[in-house]
Amino acid sequence: MRVVNLILTALFVFTMSSYFQADTSHPLTVSIKLEKEYQRKFANTKLSKRIYGIKGDTLFQTKYDIQINLNNNSEKSVFIWLMTCSWLDNFLVNNEYIDLEGQGCDSNFPHLVEIKSGETKSYFTTISRDIKFENDKGKGNWPQVLTTKLGLITIVNLHDPKFENTFGYYSAMEDKSCWNIIWSNPLYLLSEKEATPDPIEFDIRN
Repeated sequence: MRVVNLILTALFVFTMSSYFQADTSHPLTVSIKLEKEYQRKFANTKLSKRIYGIKGDTLFQTKYDIQINLNNNSEKSVFIWLMTCSWLDNFLVNNEYIDLEGQGCDSNFPHLVEIKSGETKSYFTTISRDIKFENDKGKGNWPQVLTTKLGLITIVNLHDPKFENTFGYYSAMEDKSCWNIIWSNPLYLLSEKEATPDPIEFDIRN
């Protein structure tokens, strides 16, 4: 078992030390950058204890302010449909321990975003650790996905984004077979211990 743990540790360190970039062969590249990491502390109320099943008086949640860059690598404009406020509706996370935080506003509707050749459009948002993952130590006994990546959901031809009307956006977002997902570069938001925890030991006695 010690040999297995050493191998996993070596793999983690090698992966962490490698430098990754988003795939620039696609007309549209998604890249993410960590701007700030901080922790929120709040009371564990009766309601949250019932929701999360976690004991104790205090809960912790780590948050990450990130920048998302959409870069057009092609020689002509690309177009994507996003909501004016809840544009995170078009993004996915590749693991279960990071959540996207929503954006609020008074007027929210689909609109077509043009990104010209060579242009980069930047968006800023906050992602956070799942509260149960962060506070329920028992959940940390299982290996986790090492990276955090964001996937941009595109639902039309990037160079020919035709919809008869905006209702086409809602229909396409509800039909996952219409989705094409462009994944970002990875962020490493777990410690080595969290990513490759010690295995659970069972006491089996006759």
